Amino acid sequence: MFKKSILFFLAIFSLTLFAFKTNRSDYFFDLRLDDQKKEIGGYAIINYKNFSQDTLDKIVFHLYANYFRNGSPFFEKKVDPQKEGFTQVDSIFEEGERNDSFVVDETVGYLKLKRKILPNDSISLKVYFKNKVPYPFLREGYAKGKYDISQWYPKVAVYKDKKWADFKIGKNSEFFNEYGDYFLKIEIPKEYFLFSTGRVEYEKEDSIFLDSLLKDKNYKYKTDKNDDTLFKVVKVSARNVNDIAFSLRKDFSYIKKFKDGLEVEIVCDRKNYNTYNEFVDNVFEMVKFYSEKYFPYPYDKLTIVDGLLRAGGGMEYPQFIVMGPVISIDKKFRKILDYKYLEDVLCHEISHQWFYLISGSNEAIEPFMDEGFATYSEISYMENKFHQKNQITLFGRKVIDLFTQHYLNFLNLQKNKKSVPINYSSKDTKDDNYGVFYSKGYLIIKKMENLFGKDTFALYMKEYFEKYNFSHPTIEEFYNFLVQKSEGRYKTYLKYLIYENVYTDFYLSKVFDDNERVKFVVKNNALIDLPVDVRIDLKDKSSKFLRCEVDKDTIELKKNVIKNIVIDPTYSSLDIKYNNNLLKKKIRTHFFPEIFDIDAYNLYIFPFLKYTILDKTSLGIGLYFFDLPKISSPYFSIIGDFDSRFFAGYNIKNSSFYVDGEFNSYQDGHVGNGIFYKFTKELLYVEPKFFYFQNEKDFGQIFEVSYYFRKSLSPSEYFKYLLEEGKVASFNMQYRFYKKVKDVKFKGEMDSKIYSPVIYSDFKSAKLKTNFDASYDYKFFKGSIEYDGEFLKDESNKETSINLFSKRGALFDRKNKTFSKYGVTLTDISSGYGYLIDSTKTYFVFNRFRLKLNFLYQDFIIAGRDMDIFYQTGLLFNMGDFGKVEIPVYNKEKGLIIKDNLYLLFSINLVKLF
Repeated sequence: MFKKSILFFLAIFSLTLFAFKTNRSDYFFDLRLDDQKKEIGGYAIINYKNFSQDTLDKIVFHLYANYFRNGSPFFEKKVDPQKEGFTQVDSIFEEGERNDSFVVDETVGYLKLKRKILPNDSISLKVYFKNKVPYPFLREGYAKGKYDISQWYPKVAVYKDKKWADFKIGKNSEFFNEYGDYFLKIEIPKEYFLFSTGRVEYEKEDSIFLDSLLKDKNYKYKTDKNDDTLFKVVKVSARNVNDIAFSLRKDFSYIKKFKDGLEVEIVCDRKNYNTYNEFVDNVFEMVKFYSEKYFPYPYDKLTIVDGLLRAGGGMEYPQFIVMGPVISIDKKFRKILDYKYLEDVLCHEISHQWFYLISGSNEAIEPFMDEGFATYSEISYMENKFHQKNQITLFGRKVIDLFTQHYLNFLNLQKNKKSVPINYSSKDTKDDNYGVFYSKGYLIIKKMENLFGKDTFALYMKEYFEKYNFSHPTIEEFYNFLVQKSEGRYKTYLKYLIYENVYTDFYLSKVFDDNERVKFVVKNNALIDLPVDVRIDLKDKSSKFLRCEVDKDTIELKKNVIKNIVIDPTYSSLDIKYNNNLLKKKIRTHFFPEIFDIDAYNLYIFPFLKYTILDKTSLGIGLYFFDLPKISSPYFSIIGDFDSRFFAGYNIKNSSFYVDGEFNSYQDGHVGNGIFYKFTKELLYVEPKFFYFQNEKDFGQIFEVSYYFRKSLSPSEYFKYLLEEGKVASFNMQYRFYKKVKDVKFKGEMDSKIYSPVIYSDFKSAKLKTNFDASYDYKFFKGSIEYDGEFLKDESNKETSINLFSKRGALFDRKNKTFSKYGVTLTDISSGYGYLIDSTKTYFVFNRFRLKLNFLYQDFIIAGRDMDIFYQTGLLFNMGDFGKVEIPVYNKEKGLIIKDNLYLLFSINLVKLF
């Protein structure tokens, strides 16, 4: 049987020698999986055909798995050898003769041939190798009872245009392979089942089990105790593909369905069976949609596996998709909240069967050609099926849609100067801007569709696939194809879109105005001009559409007929500021949690219930007014021109009304100014400020200068707790930062305040507060060193003093509550340090050093000019942005604290219910 397989393989190879557009690599694998060592070993017979016009004296291989070998750029430190991964070539035979010239350079291997390959000639190689399966750092990996095997064998690189694609793999790089026919014969442990690219030939016993599992989702595989066979042989065949990947599973659920000549097979965790079973029909819809849009799906099978993926929501391989963690809302709750995550990921990954498999572009060097088109295809499908409600909805109303999601990603990159032209390589980007190929790539294709017209562009894409199916088209070839099809009409604009860091910022400029008529032209604040559509809305409820060139085409109308003029009404021109695209600006009022309008000023109105430890309960109305929302994270920062928050509330404890809020304006995405204010019948508080901020993946900082003024208007007993003086004024400077250096994270804060009669304060003082933290995580251990320091000069009051209180147990006088029956005391330390002491003291100098390991902490405190020393040991539980809880266990003053009472010291930033 084994010899027959090889003969059949060679026969297919000889028949297809002159039938293809590219060089080809056909593979026959004979392998075995070692479950203990996590290794796949054996050999591959590779028949390589040279259809180029060049004579080749070497063959280049990709050894992608070497990226997970110790010492590679992927690892900043050495990992457990059991977790590393690699592909090791042991020997190569060139047409039966050993060839020892193979040289490896990280993820690339070079073989100097003994016999050159002439045009239209071929060569046979036998490669002995092993693949050490890594811990699932990105794609390939293992877990208990599971393997996902990808990028695992020595792959012949693509040869095109007189050069080899011998790039080295990077963290964000994907792949590029020749087409060929694949035949796989592998021994695996008997209890595993294999699912793969192509067709799997199962043994009879396995076929019976899969059929039983289809009938009963809870059916379990049973091993025959009398059968001492440890391994079984599985065979796989796949025709005219550019890769092969497979997964092994011990325990799983199985779904299989046939429709219109296509078999869809889904292998998933048992807990996810109902979710995938609900979506299986959608897979057929997606394949049909792309087949009609681009090119008929040329295979009769598609397999989807619930995988170990740690590189996004899903990963594409020929006829084979590995999914990441499943996010799906239970069907009975979708009328309340619906998140179409799973369908979105599936249609993106399935579209890769066209953009990567059928159109085999270089994913590593030109990622736009697969990820840009896959994102465009994904959104085309989701909008066709769900219209604008294609991502998250709440009570049937749109919360976020895919266009807005990718537009915000584009805006984030463009405003933070991280965007690049879409012809760049994956190595020209980092984690924080690799998304440019998805989001900006999608918007650029959307603009191409707008330039040519939807129907014409759809026709062009079909003709593109007719010409370039099963070949390796480049961005340049795609550009030339569009230029040729459009007879050069949009050549300049296509060049801008593909080869420049393109964006626009259109607006209307009035160039003529009299009593009856008015004329406008379209202007652009950006450097690159593109033609743009303009919609003219008339008072008779009709609309006219024009295509305008910047500074050229004049829009002339009678004044009394104009309702509005809208530039780029379909959001197709990569505009970074849509709210200035209208003649008459609009304010959109939102009374419900829903997506903001990118072309309007947005006003959100909502009731609020607010509770704080000090102020207790407040009720009121909140307003949030902005052009774009302020969104920040290590990878993401969207800042508009302004935002404003306003709250009008009633404080139940004090029986008084109050208003507070803030207004901020931003320039250039990093500089801003604003004012914070609060007003009640007892209190007036204002704080104007200027700030600079920066937000990167491994570094962020904010520097803020402000003037703080607070005045008691009619002091009550309640406000005396906060404010004893009539006027408090200070000049403030604050600096905060975070920085990551390899595995060490640093963060710090410095806050200084100067109180002086010169700036209308009733007392004179100065205060400096500092915090610095360095943390390091290793496996299960999380450790940190933290320093807190405060210095107070001259007078002190409630605003500035530093106190150690015996009962309240914290620096600064805060509220607490003792449950004597249970021996528990709750203490708020939102502005304190949580040291328990038996006597009240005031200090003008304070230093605390905290050592933390997991949940344990040790404090060392040096306080006062006499350098009083305190120390305390306890437990600390962080709750992220919500706050923290500390439990002091032992200190210098009280000894073993928990023998008499359990103190829970908590810090909660703010609890708000809207």
